Amino acid sequence: DDVIITLKIGSDKAFVNDNEVSLLTPPEIINDRTMIPVRFVSESLDMSVDWDDATRHVIIKDKK
Repeated sequence: DDVIITLKIGSDKAFVNDNEVSLLTPPEIINDRTMIPVRFVSESLDMSVDWDDATRHVIIKDKK
């Protein structure tokens, strides 16, 4: 609810509520689309992240 995530294109550093965090994969722009590390953002928002290999889908669920 009160989580602020700050990402900068090409940077391997992010901020979650003013706390610096290292990223494994920096955000980038590919074909005019902004790509962000979905697991990092989702988990920072207290969500669970799973991968369905059969359908090749990312599944994001609220932990609550």
